[in-house]
Amino acid sequence: MTLKPLILFLSILFLSSTHFLVAQQEQDLSVLHIARYNNRIGQTYCIDSVFPYQFVELNKTKGYHIAQISAGNKGICVLMNYGTLPQDLLLSDTLSVKDIEENWSSGFRVSSLAYANGKWYCVMSLDNGIIDQKMIITKQFPRNLIDSLWNNGLRLSQIAYGNGTWVMIMNRQMITSGQSYSISDTVPSTRNSQNQSNGIWPASVFDIGNSFITIKNGYTHSFDHRIMKPDGNIRDTIQYVWEQGYTIINMCMARSSSEFLVSRQNFRDSVYESIDLVSIPKNNLEILQLDRFINRTAPSDGAMLAIQKIAAHFIVNTEWQKAAEVYRSYIPIMKGFESTIKKSIGLLTDKEDSILVINLGKTINTTGAEWDPIPTPDGKYLFMSVRDRIGGEGRQDVFYAQQKKDTLSIEQWDTPLSVGPGVNTRNGEETVDNVSADGNTLLLSGTFPGSYGRFDIYTAERTENGWDNLRQLPRPINSEHHDESGCLTSDGKALLFSSDRPGATGNVFAPMNSRYHGGGNGNMDIYICIQSDTGWTDPINLGTTINTPFSERSLFLHPDGKTLYFSSDGHYGIGGLDVFKSTRLSDTSWTQWSEPVNLGRNINTVQDDFSYKITVGGDTAYFAAQNRIDGIGDWDIYKVVLPQHIRPQPVITIKGFVIDKSGKPLKAMIVWEDLKDGKSIGSAQSNPIDGSYIVVLPLGKNYGYYAKADGYFPISANIDARKELKGNSKQKNIVMYPIIDTNSQEITLQLTNVFFDYGKDNLQSSSFPELNRLNEILLKHRFHFIKISGHTDDIGSDRYNLTLSLNRAKRVKQYLVKKGIQSNFIEIIGYGKSMPKVIGDSEEARVENRRVEISIK
Repeated sequence: MTLKPLILFLSILFLSSTHFLVAQQEQDLSVLHIARYNNRIGQTYCIDSVFPYQFVELNKTKGYHIAQISAGNKGICVLMNYGTLPQDLLLSDTLSVKDIEENWSSGFRVSSLAYANGKWYCVMSLDNGIIDQKMIITKQFPRNLIDSLWNNGLRLSQIAYGNGTWVMIMNRQMITSGQSYSISDTVPSTRNSQNQSNGIWPASVFDIGNSFITIKNGYTHSFDHRIMKPDGNIRDTIQYVWEQGYTIINMCMARSSSEFLVSRQNFRDSVYESIDLVSIPKNNLEILQLDRFINRTAPSDGAMLAIQKIAAHFIVNTEWQKAAEVYRSYIPIMKGFESTIKKSIGLLTDKEDSILVINLGKTINTTGAEWDPIPTPDGKYLFMSVRDRIGGEGRQDVFYAQQKKDTLSIEQWDTPLSVGPGVNTRNGEETVDNVSADGNTLLLSGTFPGSYGRFDIYTAERTENGWDNLRQLPRPINSEHHDESGCLTSDGKALLFSSDRPGATGNVFAPMNSRYHGGGNGNMDIYICIQSDTGWTDPINLGTTINTPFSERSLFLHPDGKTLYFSSDGHYGIGGLDVFKSTRLSDTSWTQWSEPVNLGRNINTVQDDFSYKITVGGDTAYFAAQNRIDGIGDWDIYKVVLPQHIRPQPVITIKGFVIDKSGKPLKAMIVWEDLKDGKSIGSAQSNPIDGSYIVVLPLGKNYGYYAKADGYFPISANIDARKELKGNSKQKNIVMYPIIDTNSQEITLQLTNVFFDYGKDNLQSSSFPELNRLNEILLKHRFHFIKISGHTDDIGSDRYNLTLSLNRAKRVKQYLVKKGIQSNFIEIIGYGKSMPKVIGDSEEARVENRRVEISIK
C-alpha cells in the first residue's frame, strides 16, 4: 500500500496556544512513547512512504531539528523538535563509516539512525554532552559487547537493523547514569518500563519485528513517561497528548519479523570509535590510532587535523624536522590538501627571525589569569581582562595599568586597577576586546541582562568621572548567537567583529563552545558593519580569503586601516588557533584581502593563540599565553618585538592636548578630512579628563583636521602625508578661544586650511571646507567687526608681497560675501612680509609665515 504523507505541525512558544495543519491518511505506527518536561517543546512530524526531504528542509528554516527517524514496512517517520541544532544528514546504500568518522572528527555525533527502502539514514548532531561515541556493526545482537562497554562507561543511544546487520551507537557522556535494556514480545507497558523508586525511566523504544527493545536510563530531564500502541486515528491521538502537555520521545514504525532473518555470510563484526582530535597524542599507541584514522578518512579536513595533532607531538619538543616529516609522509593520500601541507612544512623548516618574548612581570601578572591585553594608541595605558583579582567588582573584570612616568624603571607599568563599576559588575563576566583609535571607547563582550544572544558586544565611553556604563550595540551587529571581538576602524565609521551566526563560510552552523573541529571555537566568521546616517548596515562577511568553515576570531584591525590580525584554526598552522596577518587590497572593498600569513612558529604554539594586539607604531605586540615555562599564573600577558615582515603599514600620529587660552583641558571633537575633495574621513574625541588627544592617519593623503567644541571657535591644521614613506609622530597642542570673549576684545585666528596656488591669489578648492565652517559661525553670531589680513613669506619684493597678501585677503572676503556675509562688515588688509610668525629663512618657517588670519569682535 502506498502511503500518502501525514504531516502534523505544532508550534508551542512558552504557553501559547497550539496550531495544527493535518493531512489525514493511514499509518503504521507500532509504538508511541511520550513524557513530560518542565519546559514544553515545539514539535512537528511527517510519515511518508519515502524520506520527506522537503518537509525536513522547510522546518529547518523554521528553527526545527531532526529528533528521530524511524523506519518500518510501510514508511518512514521523521520527528522534529523546535530549536536550532547543527546537524548533518548522511544517506547511503551501505552505511558510510568514512563519512561518519569524518563527521566525528568535526565534533558531530550520531543522534538518529534508521534503515529503509534499501538505504541508511544517519543524523549527526553537534552535542557537547557526548564526549566520545562507539559504533558497533555486527551480525548478531551484541549482548556481551554491550555489557563490556557498559563497564567502560558507555551507554546505548541508538539501535538500528538493516541489510542483515545490527548497528549500535554507544555514548560516553558528560553526565553518566545507570542504564539497562529489555526485550519484550509486546509493546512494553509504562509500568514495566520504569522504576521510579530506582530513578529508572525509559529513554528509547525500538521495534525489531516481533519484539521490542526498551532502553532505560537513570538520568533524564523528563518525567511521567507513557508508552502505548496507538489505536484509531493517529492525528487525534497525538493532538490529545500534546494538548495534555506531553512531548513525543519516540515514534516507532512497525517492522516485519521476516527482515530480521536475513543472514550475511563472511561478515566480520566491527567496532568504530570517535577519535579525540582535541588532545596531542602522548605516546606511540595514540599516534598509531591517529594514523589509522588518517588512512581510513583521507583526504578530508578531519585527516588534516589528525596530521596536525601528530606533528604537534614533536613540535612541543621543538623537533621541527620530525614534525615536518609527519606532513611529508601523508602528501600521497591527501589530494587537494597539498598546498596546505607544503605551507605547514615551510612554517616548520624555514628560517625565522629570532624573537624575544617578554613576560610583563608580577606587577601585571598574578597566580590567577590575565589576558586580552589592549594597549591604548598613545601607549599610556594597557587594558586587560582578569579573573579573581583583588580590587575587582566580580569574578571576572576589566583592569587597566598606566605606563610608569619613571622611564628608567625596570617595570614599565604601574599596578593595574579596576576600570570601575560602570563597566565591571558583581555577577557579570566582562571581557575587553579592543579600544578605539582615540582611546576613549572600550569595546567589550559578555552576557548581561537584556543580551540578544549568548554573547553580545558592548561599548563603554570615557567621561569626566571615569568610564560610563556598558552600552549594548544594536542589531544587526548583535544577534541571537555569539558575537565578540568588536573592533572600530580608526575613523570610527565601521565595526569589525566575529560571530557564529548561521550562514557562515561553509554553511555549517557550529556555535561557539561546541565541540567542533578539534576545539571549542565553533564556526566563527569575521564581519563588518558600516555606520550610516540611519544606523548600521547589515553585516558584510569578509569573504573566503579570510574566513573558512572553521573559526576566525580575536581580531584586530590596525589604525593603518589595512592590516588585519586574527586567530584561525581553519588556515594552515602550528595547531589550534594560530595568529595570522592579512592586508586589505582595496580602499573601496572589505572582501578583497591578501592571502593570510601565519605569524610563525616563534609566536604561534600548538595550543590556541589569540588576543594579539599591535601598538600604533607597529613594532610591538601584546598577547596572552597559558602555562608557558616562564609563566606566573594560569594565563599571563607577554609582549614581543615584531619582525619587519609581519608589522603593519606605517602611520602618522598627531597627539597633544586640547586646551583653552588659560590652559584648562577641553573636551573636543577632532575631525579630519581629505583636502583633495573636502570629504570628512573620520573623527576622534579628546580625553574629557585631561584634554589629551591622538589622531592616527594612514599615509598617502593630504589631510586637514580641526577641533570643535561648543562655545569655541574651531581651530584647524593640516598635514601632507602623500610623500611620507615612514611613520612618524607629531606633537601639537590645540588652543581654543571662546566665542563669548569677542564681546569684550578682538580675537585673531589663523585660517590654517586656506590655500592658494604658489605666487597667486586664486583660492584652491581645498580651502572651501574651512571657509564654509567660518561662514557658519559668522552668520550665526553676527559679529560687527571682521578683519581679514593676508601675510606672505620673505621671497620677493615688499611691493610684490603687499599686493599679493592684499589680493589673497580680498579673495577670502569675496567667498564669504558670496556665502551671505555683508560686504561692509568685512575689512581687508595686506601685510606682505612685514609681520612674520616665525623668524628664519628655512622652508618650514616660510610655510608658517604664508597665512591668512581673521580678527573678530
